[in-house]
Parts: sequence; C-alpha cells; structure tokens
Amino acid sequence: MFKHIERRKCVQLKKLFFKRNGGLLLQQQLSSSDGSVQKTKIFSSNELEKATDYFNENRILGHGGQGTVYKGMLPDGSIVAVKRSTTVDEEKLEEFINEVVILSQINHRNVVRLHGCCLETDVPLLVYEFIPNGTLSQYLHEQNEDFTLSWESRLRIASEAAGAISYLHSTASIPIYHRDIKSTNILLDEKYRAKVSDFGTSRSVSIDQTHLTTKVQGTFGYLDPEYFRTSQLTGKSDVYSFGVVLVELLSGKKPIFLTHSLKTRSLAEHFIELMEDSRLFDIIDAQVKGDCTEEEAIVIANLAKRCLNMNGKNRPTMREVAMELEGILLSRNGINTQQMVEVDISSRSISCSTFEIGTDVPLDCKPLISSETWVASEAALALDYLHPLADPPVIHGDVKSVNILLDNNYTTKVADFGASVLMSPGQTNILATKIQGTLGYLDPEYLMTGILTVQSDVYSFGVTLVELLTGEMPNSLSKSKEKRIVIQHFISALENNHLFKILDFQTVDEGEMDEIEVVVELAKGCLNSMGVNRPTMKEVFDELAKMKALHQKSLAQQNSEETEHLLGESSQSFCKNASPPMDQSQTVISLQIENYTNNN
Repeated sequence: MFKHIERRKCVQLKKLFFKRNGGLLLQQQLSSSDGSVQKTKIFSSNELEKATDYFNENRILGHGGQGTVYKGMLPDGSIVAVKRSTTVDEEKLEEFINEVVILSQINHRNVVRLHGCCLETDVPLLVYEFIPNGTLSQYLHEQNEDFTLSWESRLRIASEAAGAISYLHSTASIPIYHRDIKSTNILLDEKYRAKVSDFGTSRSVSIDQTHLTTKVQGTFGYLDPEYFRTSQLTGKSDVYSFGVVLVELLSGKKPIFLTHSLKTRSLAEHFIELMEDSRLFDIIDAQVKGDCTEEEAIVIANLAKRCLNMNGKNRPTMREVAMELEGILLSRNGINTQQMVEVDISSRSISCSTFEIGTDVPLDCKPLISSETWVASEAALALDYLHPLADPPVIHGDVKSVNILLDNNYTTKVADFGASVLMSPGQTNILATKIQGTLGYLDPEYLMTGILTVQSDVYSFGVTLVELLTGEMPNSLSKSKEKRIVIQHFISALENNHLFKILDFQTVDEGEMDEIEVVVELAKGCLNSMGVNRPTMKEVFDELAKMKALHQKSLAQQNSEETEHLLGESSQSFCKNASPPMDQSQTVISLQIENYTNNN
C-alpha cells in the first residue's frame, strides 16, 4: 500500500514537473512547427537516469551557460550528451523550450543533432548526439598533445561552421539567428568536423523580417557592438561573432586576452588596429605561420576584417563568407584527376577561330546565338546525357567555362570529372562527405546542405550562361563591391531592369535581343536558389536547340535574299557560311570518356 502511494506521488510529481517545465507549451510549439517533430523524442526521467548512471559526476562532459552536460548511453547502445539545466527560473525555461523548437527545425550535417528532451524532472533535460572531441576553443587555447590544429584543419573547420550558420540564416525552413557564435560552441566530432551547438539564445524569424528587437544576449568578446548598442538583432550579428572566431583561428588568442603589460584587450579591437598598421603578422599564431602561405593569411585576415566592420550593412553575409572560405579550401587542395566526355555533332560548323570567356571574340563569331549559344547547347546536351542516360548516371560536380573545351574542329568537350559522382539507378541525390566544386559556380543549396543533385550542375551551367552574356568571370576582387560577384550583379540588374548595362556587346548582338532575353530567362531559371524550381538539363538543351534552329532558319533566309539580290536570280540561294538546320537524322552523338592522366 505504501509503495503504491509513493508510486502515485511520484507520477503526480512528474506530471507537475512536466507542466511547470513547459511541457504543454513545448508540445504546442512542436506541433505547430514545420520541423522534424517525429524525430524529437520525449524521454522519461528513468531512461535518462539510467543512461547517465544517475547523473554521476564522472559522466560530466562540461558546463555551459544553460547547464551541465553529461555523457550517457541509451538502451540501444547509442552514446548521447544530456544537458541538465542549472535553474528552473522563467528565463532559463524559455531558453530551454526555444532550443528544442529551434533544433527540431534544423537538419544539417554541421549542426549538432537533437535526439529529444525530458520534462519529468525538477530541471528540464536535453538529449543530443554525442560529439567526442570537445570544443574548438579547447584546441586553440589549451595544450593538447594528442591533436594539433593544422592550418588546413582550421580552414576546414571555419568553412564547415560558416556553411552551417549560412544554412541557419538562409536555407532552414525558418531563418534562424544563432546569437552566440563562439569557439566554445563549435564542437568537433570523431573526424574533427565542425558541429555548431548551443541554441538556447537563438531566435527564429519570419522570412520577410530583417531584424529582431531583443534583450541583448551573447558572450563578451564576440558580441556585435551594433547589436549591443541598438538591441536590434540581425544575421550580421552572427557574422561579427564569426569574424572573431576567424581571428582566433589566425592568432590562437582568446577573444578577451591579457597583453604583456597585463592589460585586458579585446581581440577584435587589437586585430583591427594591427591590420590598419599593416602589422598582421605580429598576431599570427606560430602554428599558422608554419603551415599557411602569406597570401592565405592575408585573404583570411581581410575576410575577418570585413566581418568585424562596425556597420553591419558593410559586413558580408554568412553565405558570402561560406563561399569564400570554401573557395580558399578548394584552391588549396586542388584537383588530381581529369577525364573528358566528348560530344561530336557532325551537322554543325562553327567558323570562329577562337572561343574563350573574357577574351575578344573575332568579328565573324560576334552574334551570341550563332557561336557561344551553339557551344552552350552542345555542353547542355552532354550534361543531359550524363544525368539520365549514362549508365550509371553521373553528376559532373564542377561545370564551369574552363571545363568546356573546343578541339581543332570546334567540337565541344565537357572536361574534368575530378569532382564527379556516380549515382545508383533511381537515386536522386547524394550526401557528400566533402564539398567539391569551384567558388562562383557552386550551387548554394549544395553548399549549405551537402546534398548533391543533378540540379547542382544546372545551377553551375546557369553561371556559365551568365558568363557568356556578360563576358565576366564569376568572381572578381578587382571589381567594385556590387559587381564583385557576377551572379548577384546579374540578378540585381534583372530586378532593376538594367539588363543592357551588364551585357557584353563585343560578344552579343543588340539586334538579337529577342534571343538574348530567352537566354537571360533560361539563366535566371537555372540560378533559382531552390533546386526543385530549376529546369532540367534536357529542358535547357531543348530551349537552346530551339533558338538555334530558329536562328539558322533566319540566317539561311537572310543569306538567300542577299544572294538573290547580288546575282539577280530568284531561283537559287547560295549560303556559303551558313550552317545547315539541326536535324536529328544528321546528328551523330559520340560519347567517349578519356582519362587525361593515363594518356599523358
């Protein structure tokens, strides 16, 4: 009888805790969110007590602003981290509920995964995936004989963390501002990959919101001064905090440190002063000096300086930061293998003597539709073959202008399959373990999620179409800020009806504006931020081929009229330079994979 009463009291107490800890509110929040609610488990207190050996002190992994973290093992053998809040005041409870709701909406390989929570105890509990190798801060600021962070490791971790934060800002179902980016909130897994953690102070915003007015929260040394001054939280506040992390990676110093004269200094402030005095290398960590080139250090330092701009509007977005870091990492690693797919279309004749993005095109090649678009359509045909028709299907992974070659007969060749992946029949996407590609051409959706699809090639091909239209490289540091990234400049010009200002009239003919507008719309469709809204490569090829056929018909008619006029003969036409209309029966497609490495 006594045991029955005690058991009943225990059940009632758990119900009381559940209600007090915001269980009803949390259930309501989760049920109304678009996150992976079914994956967020509500654990019983018994499960987590057994998992942590009743919260044994020997299981403590660390202490954070919102509580203590314990190592635990679930009945299925999986290792987890259990965070136990230190207090149950209303403010901490709100942070706890906020973290569950935020994490239930996030699915990214570089964000710590939430397994569930428990509300039956006097203080609420969160259950995460276990990240075994501690925090980035530990490896930067504490002696560690087991593992030393090389410069390449630092670059990779920065790139992964930036990609995760960029995902939170622009790709998550609801945009999320982290609000406490710092090296102690960047965890390292068993392969020392970055995992962004601790979303207790994070805030989600509606898509049309540009800022939130909130009570200032964060960590001194990382806190955006503009946010501190105005209480207005924006995505640029996270950018500032990430800039401090970049300086930590470069210098090995803490965000608030003691100088030789034992004065407390802000790392960000000290870094900016040294940059302005051209004394960057006074602050570079000895480990970094031994690993990185001077050019790399300067590039990262300049990126950090832009992130730390006192005016948030002048800071880059996290997407721009992520792309720049990924580009630096890719250029450092390089590509080892090269293969080629050759597409030979015998029914066409291209009379130009050279074709290269960014160079002068000979006058007889000037019209866009009669040369560049011809080449583009052949490249599109090759990619269309790779996607659904090749056995097995292939995602190229690095479509760009320098990988579209012309041989002596001006046969278009899609080259360099070093970043390509093969898909199984019926497979629609691949979760990449490492982002590969070229900065400026990389699909932002792939960059943020790590999921590679055939639509990633479509995006890259869209960038190539913009190159054809503008004659500009995708990235150019020599350009003004608004023109530095050609895709952003292109989209902005379209939105403001300034298309004429960005076209390269050395390679496009003003008299062919109808065709040019079709190419512009095609490029715009390829560059859609959501892969599902982009056309397929078959649709791209069909559109280009249709334009080509119409152009050839018009050119043949024009040549016929000119010949009749010159010869005075209405019964015959002479089209010396015209290419015959595209005919399926006359088109021979030969696909052949060559390995350059083997042949050289």
